[in-house]
Amino acid sequence: ELVKQIPRSQRPSTIEGDNMTQNNKKDFRIVTVATEHSKMWALEQSAEKYGVKVVNLGKDHPWRDEMTGLAGMPKIQLINEYLSTVPDDTIILFMDGYDTFLADSPETILERYFQMGADIVFGAESECWPDKNTENKWSDTGTKYKYLNSGCYIGTAKALHNFISLPITEKANGDDQLHCQQRYLAMFGVETDYSVLLDFEAYIFQNHDKDVKVIDNQLWNTDTSCCGCIYHGNGGNDAKEYFLEMASKFGFTNPEAEVVSPYYLTLDYVEVAKDILVTDFLSENQCKFLIDKSESRGNWGAMEGDKFPAQEIRLKDMGLWHEYERLWHEKLGKISEKFWPPMEHYGLRDAFTMRYTADTQTSLALHTDASLVTGSVKLNSNYEGAELIFPRQDFSNIKVKNGQCILFPAQVTHGHYVNELKSGVKYSLTMWTSRYSGDVNG
Repeated sequence: ELVKQIPRSQRPSTIEGDNMTQNNKKDFRIVTVATEHSKMWALEQSAEKYGVKVVNLGKDHPWRDEMTGLAGMPKIQLINEYLSTVPDDTIILFMDGYDTFLADSPETILERYFQMGADIVFGAESECWPDKNTENKWSDTGTKYKYLNSGCYIGTAKALHNFISLPITEKANGDDQLHCQQRYLAMFGVETDYSVLLDFEAYIFQNHDKDVKVIDNQLWNTDTSCCGCIYHGNGGNDAKEYFLEMASKFGFTNPEAEVVSPYYLTLDYVEVAKDILVTDFLSENQCKFLIDKSESRGNWGAMEGDKFPAQEIRLKDMGLWHEYERLWHEKLGKISEKFWPPMEHYGLRDAFTMRYTADTQTSLALHTDASLVTGSVKLNSNYEGAELIFPRQDFSNIKVKNGQCILFPAQVTHGHYVNELKSGVKYSLTMWTSRYSGDVNG
């Protein structure tokens, strides 16, 4: 038997005017289960942005779950215990701890929840997981999102408690999503004192979808013409990587991430001058990490025999070589091959951070690089002078943002220099690529 849900556009809301104002005054709480606090960085940063607190039921809890395959039932049990401690009419917004963030205000989320006119609203996704055998039980919704996802939902404490407390089947034992899906499918044709809907338009909850974009600091779903309020990066490695990219576009970055660039899946670039490209590469936190890592290691200096000596520290000496080599293979090298065909990217030849200070080095003379394509990243901007200048192309990096990477063919046509540092300390990252197979510096 197919489960049929009335579209939101065809279901008139009974919550209007004064009723809406009254509902907005209800007790509202955002809840998660994150046993490893550092992994909820995106949720925490987004909550801080909107001035709200997140109740973490997993804090100091011994449960550890890799969340691969069938998993997550302890999460349901912790939530249910919490629901029994709060007033029945408390509105609970649950969000998975490690792969979600707020993309709009709690006020907007509440308003949309009331508009939907249900006691419980679950997010919906396009993949029937974890039990594909139930695919024929879910009816067409008019969008590709037709299957319940338990990573994000909102509802009253009483309704959620009643819904979650239904007996756990042997098949669903151990998996929170399968449990919730079975409860939802079993409800139809059975009279209950609460209603449950799926957000199949992504009106509140946007589950993983690479077609969703960020426009004017809002999620934009071209299929449903909705701007979701919450992003959930559910899924495998591709979804996790896209989650990093989406979070970074809202200014949320993992402070513990060393060089996993949130932009590396994005192959977008802009040609800012003749054969000079600029692409987003590192976040502000990752720029700061490189600066701190370099200063912590110390021993700035020039390579022996360098005709244009500078104050440098090799990424190999900081244990970061392989990560940046991967970023070139997956992002910068692909951009280079696309823009300069039939060029072939052989690999990273050398990579180093650079520092300009008043008491060491304040400039660098005009030169070319021993590199097929060079990447240059400004790591800070609290200094004056020390601009990277390309005289033939009449271009300076003064307006390039921290973390953006400049790409240019480096051996002949794009001579460049750094003018005099006037004040402060300048840090940058320089990356050279191999001119032929096996061309690696050191």
